Amino acid sequence: MQGLAPDVVAYAGSASKTLAPGLRLGWLVVPRHLLAAVIEEKTWTDRHSDTLTHLTLAALIESGAYDRHVRAARLRYRHRRDDLIHALGNHHAGANHYPGASDRAGRQPGGIAAGLQLVIDLPGRDESAVLRTLHDHGINTFGMSHFGSGLPSALVIGYGAPAQHAWTRTLSALIDALQNAQL
Repeated sequence: MQGLAPDVVAYAGSASKTLAPGLRLGWLVVPRHLLAAVIEEKTWTDRHSDTLTHLTLAALIESGAYDRHVRAARLRYRHRRDDLIHALGNHHAGANHYPGASDRAGRQPGGIAAGLQLVIDLPGRDESAVLRTLHDHGINTFGMSHFGSGLPSALVIGYGAPAQHAWTRTLSALIDALQNAQL
């Protein structure tokens, strides 16, 4: 959208999910008439930015390496999401998809398959009891209630964190824990 109306739309981005949050790398593309004010505000609010890290990211972007990294990560996460949905489907009598795997609106997983979490609805179940059972089996995740009150009972399963070499074992442990929770 910023590219369509650069005189009125600002674009903000961050490398916190694609590289590492600790690097504190972000960027703004602002309309020219706001540039001086943004630079002044940045100067007064954040004087400790690491110039070398910024220059390194700029070099990665210019060389295309950052784009290749992001594309590879998206593919990796899409495969993990597919693995998770497939494992959940197999867990439920060979169903093609897990009936409880959905987004916040209760729809089947949709959008780009490059996210980091999948929501499993828990209709009629005590979310905190399910979370305790999972925790007792070594699975630490959040319930939807962690993100606000009045939300439906659900598990938010993150699949971005496990190391690649541990992914299959982690997925198996999750399915075992879900079986113990009678899901």
